[in-house]
Amino acid sequence: MGFFLIWSPKTSDPIAMSTTLPQKGQKIKLKLIRESILPDNRNYYVLVDKQQQRFLLPVDFYRSYGLKPGTTVDVVVDHVNCNGRIFIEPEHPRYKAGSMARFMIETLYTSPSGFMPAVVTDAGDLEYGIVFPPGPPPPGKGVLLNIRTVSKGVVYPEWPAASSEKMKVPEFPVMANYQGTYCLQNEEKHHLLIFNHIPALVKADHSPWFNPIAGTEIECLLYGNKNGTWRAEPVNPAYPFGLRMTMEVIRAYAIDDLMRGLKQWIDVKDESGRAHTILVGAVSRYESGQMYPFRVSGYRKGRVVWEEY
Repeated sequence: MGFFLIWSPKTSDPIAMSTTLPQKGQKIKLKLIRESILPDNRNYYVLVDKQQQRFLLPVDFYRSYGLKPGTTVDVVVDHVNCNGRIFIEPEHPRYKAGSMARFMIETLYTSPSGFMPAVVTDAGDLEYGIVFPPGPPPPGKGVLLNIRTVSKGVVYPEWPAASSEKMKVPEFPVMANYQGTYCLQNEEKHHLLIFNHIPALVKADHSPWFNPIAGTEIECLLYGNKNGTWRAEPVNPAYPFGLRMTMEVIRAYAIDDLMRGLKQWIDVKDESGRAHTILVGAVSRYESGQMYPFRVSGYRKGRVVWEEY
């Protein structure tokens, strides 16, 4: 995913946003003028619209698209944030969100619930992990899947009838049934959990402390995934959801990231001496060496997410 900014010829710094903002889903034609390494030491495609307003796309996400300087690139506005930053997604050379495409089933696993984790490949032999309901075609057969979305150059196929949007995401931890651990795309291990007859996946390396027994109930938070499934985050027993703790601030700092904008962080140390990094609203509120209260608000790739309160 890329974004829009106006470029300062004197300082080469991003300085302002557009005064006329496009709407989410709007299609725009941009001209790719060059690749550039910017102050964050990342390589970007630099694109311009008819008004010569500049947009950036991280090269790492879209190298496989075959984008070349001097060509026109069709992009879609993914969203516009509260600061007026416009995030764009170039059209994939092969797939479009909402379309159907044929994939080949390479590997198919069984689970106690009947849901079947699988590895499928596209025409370019790229692998994708997916969870089928009971009764999919056998390995070696083709299957039509819906392209739910394309984000940061990654395609998210789904079984046409599957969608996490059919059910509201629970706001608090739920008990899900652990089905087993399976090797999906690129040999990455995933745990399969089932909640209310809906499958959810957990990357095994995101929660190394998580080692359940098949058939047991696991406390976890659920999040909607881009491929229409659930993403599960097991509750860390050392830091349960909602836990309140007073911690010492080690340092406070801000990072101005071209992709994410200005973010303010603090490093803290908890009662057991473990270090955590917390995203905060204003670092000016915090002094090194002082104690402040925080609360566990969730989990992200196995990492505890804290919030101010």
